[in-house]
Amino acid sequence: MTKLNSSKSAYIVSDIHAGSITAVCSPNPKVQEKGENYEPNKLQKELYRIWCEAIEDLSKKPDVCVVNGEPVDGANKKQGGNQSWSTSLYDQAIDSVKLLKKINSPKFVFVRGSGYHVQIDGTPIESFISELMGGMEYSALSGIKSNSWYWANLNLNDKVFSFTHHLPYAKFFAYRATPLAKEMALMALDKGRSMKYDVIVRSHVHYYMLVKSAHTMAFTTPAWKYPDGHLTRGGLGGIYPDIGGVEVIVETNGKIQVIEHITELQNKQEIIKI
Repeated sequence: MTKLNSSKSAYIVSDIHAGSITAVCSPNPKVQEKGENYEPNKLQKELYRIWCEAIEDLSKKPDVCVVNGEPVDGANKKQGGNQSWSTSLYDQAIDSVKLLKKINSPKFVFVRGSGYHVQIDGTPIESFISELMGGMEYSALSGIKSNSWYWANLNLNDKVFSFTHHLPYAKFFAYRATPLAKEMALMALDKGRSMKYDVIVRSHVHYYMLVKSAHTMAFTTPAWKYPDGHLTRGGLGGIYPDIGGVEVIVETNGKIQVIEHITELQNKQEIIKI
């Protein structure tokens, strides 16, 4: 049984993609340029329900929430913004803050995602959101502290976590453990120049996968966005995401418990009847 009073926990979310009409949003996102509120569609209302339920289902109040990249969707340039409720990263950032504030965590750590989604020239939007959320400052390597960076190291009850956003995507289910296992092996080989990690966390791929060995585990985090038009360019198979977040609890004796808060949509796709 998990000793909740002495344990420490992290709630990890990623790939929120606020701004996309196929991603989670608050009940009343504001479009600043129009001076009006956007009305979420049926899918977004369902995703918001799952967002709130996942938070309510947490085993304990998290000691830290790690946002492992891409709280916003960006300007969606490859589609001309035609599947965005707003292409303003300001609107998207403000709405992602509304979502994140529902997580009752005293500390937030922000890791940067893909430049396509979260960066305007040299400005990383995660830093702006982190500032609004009171995100922790940390130094990855250079000694220069920032409130967001491309990777972060976290210590929970003396277990060391490695966070970065990217990992190669495996469309075919049978191969999804391979990029994680490769990352575990490479990180182990690099421990002389880096450090030894107990838990490796990656995102970007929009599916959940867990790989464990005797002394290390690695997992990818689910997402909060369903496929948009750009993602279908390689077909529909293998592109449907896992929706949710991941809770990790570390007890004082070093036992690590990974709890996946993943929920299937109740909304079903429509079939055209002839």
